Amino acid sequence: MQDQPVILRALARRYPHILIDEAQDIGTLHQVILEQLIGAGVQVSLIGDPNQGIYEFAGANGRFLANYGKRAGVMGYGLTRNYRSVPSILSLANRLSGRGDVGERTAPHTRHGAFFIAYKTDHREKLITGFQAAVLAADLKIERSAVLCPVGRRQTSWPAIRHRQATGL
Repeated sequence: MQDQPVILRALARRYPHILIDEAQDIGTLHQVILEQLIGAGVQVSLIGDPNQGIYEFAGANGRFLANYGKRAGVMGYGLTRNYRSVPSILSLANRLSGRGDVGERTAPHTRHGAFFIAYKTDHREKLITGFQAAVLAADLKIERSAVLCPVGRRQTSWPAIRHRQATGL
């Protein structure tokens, strides 16, 4: 775009406002492109959390997002309400990041989750018995629990859930 100002102007006319979610993942190449578009008059809005960057290998370290709100003419707004995480997760995240976000979600009444474990075919019954023991130890309900088992050796998709209650398959 630097060598083709006609293309830069055309893009700026076509996309006068760009909204970028997960902006903490803006890498060095993205930053160069955005800077050229901003220089051509494009309004850019960034949404993200610099603490959640996972693409450092691509030059995405969250600094572009963190510094963008400090530019002249740019208004930064902190998103401090968390609607996603349960209180225990939010508390830990706040301690690790030094933030003070406020949670809007309550802890569920029952514990839940998904777990994956590899097992040998001839140990299937042992796996199910161990699963049942773990479910009961966690004070969960067997009737609301399931084990997914692959059908064939080179399984590429999972069959319907095979449900086993405490009394059998």
